Amino acid sequence: MDKKKILSDISAYLTSEADLWPHKSNWASQLGDNCLRRLVYYRTDWDKQKKPDARLQGIFNTGSQLEDIVATNLNAVGALASPKWQIVEAETLKDSLLAKANIGGVPDKRLKVWGNGKPSIEGVIEMKSMHPFYFGSINDWLDVKRHKFYSKYYAQIQVYLLGAGYDNGWLLLYNKSNLWDIKMIDIHLEYNYAEELLQKSECIEYHLAGQTQPEKINDPNECPDCPFVHICKPDYTTGGNCKIIDNNELYDVLERLRGLVEKQSE
Repeated sequence: MDKKKILSDISAYLTSEADLWPHKSNWASQLGDNCLRRLVYYRTDWDKQKKPDARLQGIFNTGSQLEDIVATNLNAVGALASPKWQIVEAETLKDSLLAKANIGGVPDKRLKVWGNGKPSIEGVIEMKSMHPFYFGSINDWLDVKRHKFYSKYYAQIQVYLLGAGYDNGWLLLYNKSNLWDIKMIDIHLEYNYAEELLQKSECIEYHLAGQTQPEKINDPNECPDCPFVHICKPDYTTGGNCKIIDNNELYDVLERLRGLVEKQSE
């Protein structure tokens, strides 16, 4: 068989897997987005997004499959540990504050620990795969919160901590090139920040009720890749021959180079 046919079959399969889902609530995984207008679009025009292409759907599928593998690996370790521990499925959030703000979402996992023979849940866990290059640059909660691209993870787990009633949780990162290369980033509930996320969700509901849209951010670094750019039609110009490059790897390289320069100047 022609290898091109096989590759074509793979692409067709992934394309058939791609789908869009209605947003009946404001997803915790998206509340860290700095564009309020985009969050409103997710509620009103979710079906007008472009479906993921085969490559992007492959990335989504890979993340889901790797999460199951990592959880299985870790639980094999936890079963032999003392005290015994296990990463278990999380429950749907039923917090009244989240319900009032119409926030939806389910944490990935919870940590169960057997102490004195009795199991107890010690907090929620959000699992994320990460490219080896980025993996090395994330080491604590501040790295997550301040990161241009991963700050949404911090917002997501803050919502889960508040909704599940825990003061502490973890962002479990695993290196895509080595699934045993694990980091558990301690995340503590930051009440003021969590309250800001609740208010953001309530603001979305306000716009929905009034059938209005927040102001455009008109950001050349954000808007071009927005799934609603064709609806929003942002007003911005780069000016002259300036070209805005939005590249995750380039951004992190420049950040690390800046850090090295600062260390040399100390």
